[in-house]
Amino acid sequence: MAEEIEPSLARSTPAHISIWGRLLVRASASAARNNRPERARDLLTLARSAAVRVERDRLDYGAYFASFGPTTVATMEVEMAMTSGDPARALALARDVPSSTHIPQSTWTRHLLAVAEAQTEVREYNAAVQTIGQLRDMAPEWLRNQRLAHHIVRDLLDAATVRRARKVGLADLASCMGVRP
Repeated sequence: MAEEIEPSLARSTPAHISIWGRLLVRASASAARNNRPERARDLLTLARSAAVRVERDRLDYGAYFASFGPTTVATMEVEMAMTSGDPARALALARDVPSSTHIPQSTWTRHLLAVAEAQTEVREYNAAVQTIGQLRDMAPEWLRNQRLAHHIVRDLLDAATVRRARKVGLADLASCMGVRP
């Protein structure tokens, strides 16, 4: 679909470019998950060009709902680094992701979950607990239903003593999510 609606970056409206960019981001995510890293990178490069053209994060309503901009592309870069098995790169990229009020909560929560996964993999356990705690505060029902979140919390519990889990709030977090050690 992105190929069918490819805009002229010089003449198209920001809304058209945003919709195209959003489709590119989604296609890039699909390519990354389907073990096609070069295609994923190519699509994300195009999406980055669209983000530069629209200049800021946008929420466009109308015939289509599209959230798109520099933050959307940056969060996808973090997710792609995790998909390719590079948690250190994911965390380096995450440091530069701006917070934005113009992206959906679903995009931000998926981003934070990828960050927590990366933090766990590089053994930044306290940071991972804090990130999961942020997610609990933002979207507790969503968090309880995320398989990856349960996996991360189980890994954190495995890495902590009972005393430490209680001290840093991990035991409470696990209980809120229904995760049993």
